[in-house]
Amino acid sequence: MGRRTILLITSVLLAGLGTVMVYLYAQRADERATRDQTLVRVLFATGPIPEGTSAEQAAEQGLLEARPFPQRYVPRTAVQDVKVLGTKVSLTKIAADQPILLGQFGAPSEVSMPVDIPPGKMAVAVELSDPARVVGLVGPSSMVTVFATVNDERRGEVTQVLLPKVQVLRVGQSVPAGSRPAGTRAGSNDEEVARQILTLAVDASEAQKVIFAQKRGQLWLALLRPDAETRQVGPTTARNLFGGAA
Repeated sequence: MGRRTILLITSVLLAGLGTVMVYLYAQRADERATRDQTLVRVLFATGPIPEGTSAEQAAEQGLLEARPFPQRYVPRTAVQDVKVLGTKVSLTKIAADQPILLGQFGAPSEVSMPVDIPPGKMAVAVELSDPARVVGLVGPSSMVTVFATVNDERRGEVTQVLLPKVQVLRVGQSVPAGSRPAGTRAGSNDEEVARQILTLAVDASEAQKVIFAQKRGQLWLALLRPDAETRQVGPTTARNLFGGAA
């Protein structure tokens, strides 16, 4: 085989190899381009969403819309389906045409809503079980009497009116049944009862009493008519529960 023939064969082989390499490179470039152009649906705000708006309300008002968006640029916490948000509400105002992120929605109790505190009062929060807060009847602006049950060194367990009449400012976050509150013994009945946080309007002296009683015992509310007054009565103990002396 002559030298010219060998050179010719070598040239053909190199040309074929070059063609294959160019083809593979072009194919991979096409794959990269296609991958960059892959679109997924991401939830966007179609208009301004006010703070405290539930995801359900926003969807019903047409403020949420799934739009195609390049997969490569989708934020990690972007929401693709409104069902993911469940009963959550917007924690801040969301501008129009902004992608919806998980961190923009949260529990209703996380929304910082203004509270109208009466002059001379302060807001103090208490955690109560459903029976202790007259579940379903107590709401913002309700007037209640606060009872406390604590353990007295001399008389044992004592229940008495702690605050004759106070205003409820807010009914807040629910604590699911099975979540044991601080100070509750494992296996106690309170562990199985749903609890909720209520905010009361009190002065400094009343706040001290509420905090101490919440820490050392148990609080209970009684719902009042707005014009009703509660008179102070003596303590109830095991000794006088059925008419004996305290």
